[in-house]
Amino acid sequence: MPIRYSIYILSLLSLFLCACGDGEPQTDENQPKKFRPEPKQYALSEPIHNSRYTLGDTINIGLDTQEAGLPDSVRLMINNDYHSTINSAPYTFQWGSAGVKVGHQQLRVEAYYNGESEVHNARVILLSDVQPEILGFTIIASYPHDAQAYTQGLTFENGYLYEGTGQKGESSLRRVNLEDGQVMQQKRLPSEFFGEGIAIVNERIIQLTWENRTGFVYDKESFELIRRFNYPTEGWGLTYDGERLLMSDGSETLYIYDPEGLNEIDRIQVYDHEGKVEQLNELEYIDGFVYANIYQEDDIVKIDPVTGKVVARVHLGALKEEIRGQRQIDVLNGIAYDTEGDRLFVTGKWWPKLFHIRLESRPQI
Repeated sequence: MPIRYSIYILSLLSLFLCACGDGEPQTDENQPKKFRPEPKQYALSEPIHNSRYTLGDTINIGLDTQEAGLPDSVRLMINNDYHSTINSAPYTFQWGSAGVKVGHQQLRVEAYYNGESEVHNARVILLSDVQPEILGFTIIASYPHDAQAYTQGLTFENGYLYEGTGQKGESSLRRVNLEDGQVMQQKRLPSEFFGEGIAIVNERIIQLTWENRTGFVYDKESFELIRRFNYPTEGWGLTYDGERLLMSDGSETLYIYDPEGLNEIDRIQVYDHEGKVEQLNELEYIDGFVYANIYQEDDIVKIDPVTGKVVARVHLGALKEEIRGQRQIDVLNGIAYDTEGDRLFVTGKWWPKLFHIRLESRPQI
């Protein structure tokens, strides 16, 4: 073999040996390393993750210690709040769920042993302990409503309806005369915004927008813009309970906001006896309860804002028969309450009428 080829082969062999080193695989320290969780001494014996219970049930939360030495102590946290500590076997907690909110509950069990600790997490779901009452309704009166209004927010004060409308390029805030449906005052939103729910807080009107995650605060009399604010989810419905703002985003969650600082201070999940109630849309606070349109349905649910339980439900599909054949109509959306006159008003997107209705208990069968 010619010398030049021998040198070439020896060079290739040298490069190969350098690359292989002592036979260990070469790694790039910049490459992510696979996470290997530390083995745990113990395991949760109960509950199973995402188990369902009914509000008021007593829930057992146990740590299995059979395959390891006994821990020095075990601590239970529920939704980041301290519950109790156990210092000797059996390591089983009992949590009575009466008087709490419905929905997801986060359980955290912390075991301490020989100067070490480990954490076990689980989630349980609390359903409502009441079956919603099914209400009926009677139409008391009907009023003209602008069929060009894509109603997103509705409220009533001092003889006038206040309405927020949607669709980009068509969104607005309005003061409307109830009797004839005439728009008395209007402020249009910039064309990039899709208007959503509104609420009156003293001398201000607060209006949400859909995907922009931007809200507007106006002077109630002049409709002049006072400020903008932001929130980290979509804006759908909005109402004021006299102390707090409650906001929906199309999920089962109602977000509680401070009406002055406009920052989130709490939230509730809305559940009935079967599961979560989603697509919560336009909201109205009436006599201690929140009434919510269910988007794409003809139903309104009555919600306990302390626990999140749905306590009643009414189906308003028959209202569409009153406006059938009149132009394009969309879904039921819009709830307003006249506190002084004890009148409940409802309408829908592009509906030519607004209805004064009375909700009624149905005879039990």
